[in-house]
Amino acid sequence: MRAILVHGMFRTPVSMLLLGRRLARAGFVVSYFGYSASFERTSAMAARLARRVRDVSDGDYVLVSHSLGAVLIRLALPELADMPPRGCFFLAPPSRACHLAHHFVERFPLLRLLTRDAGVKLADPFFMRALPMPPVMTKVYAGTAGPAGPRTPFGGAVNDGVLTVDDTRIAGRPLVEVNAIHTLIMNSRVVCDDIIATATSIEAPADGAVAT
Repeated sequence: MRAILVHGMFRTPVSMLLLGRRLARAGFVVSYFGYSASFERTSAMAARLARRVRDVSDGDYVLVSHSLGAVLIRLALPELADMPPRGCFFLAPPSRACHLAHHFVERFPLLRLLTRDAGVKLADPFFMRALPMPPVMTKVYAGTAGPAGPRTPFGGAVNDGVLTVDDTRIAGRPLVEVNAIHTLIMNSRVVCDDIIATATSIEAPADGAVAT
């Protein structure tokens, strides 16, 4: 089975190499997708991702993402309706407009310039609510090692330093809490082992069925 890895904002495919090597040792054929949120519109990145999946897929495949990568996958999936993945694995995915994204986009013009379209989209509740629901088995991994308390932006909410656990939830899809921070969750052995165990046990859904 092929695993296609999609990195997060301000990162490169290098950030997913350790996870990719571990998946390869478990027997997966690993491919990567790279992009720059500073220079591409979100729709263009998603369209390129769909083309990349078509170019490299030669059978069953799964999609694995970090952070913004999950948004790109959700936007790309309708273009892959004729060849859907066996499953999606979202690591620290923004699944609703998060407080920090809105705060930083509004208050820091330089960051708004760097994040461009993607930063605006992540802070837009209408855009985030309209993201397509994955029509296949989808699993979410949420970090819990971020700071908490009255002096933090998160209050008492469990978080990974960027997103709260609730920011990552996708209705009706399983969520695994991981003792990791946002920027390093892809290096968690717990996450990798669970992806391997889950991906290798997925049964192909019947035509028209949606796996959860």
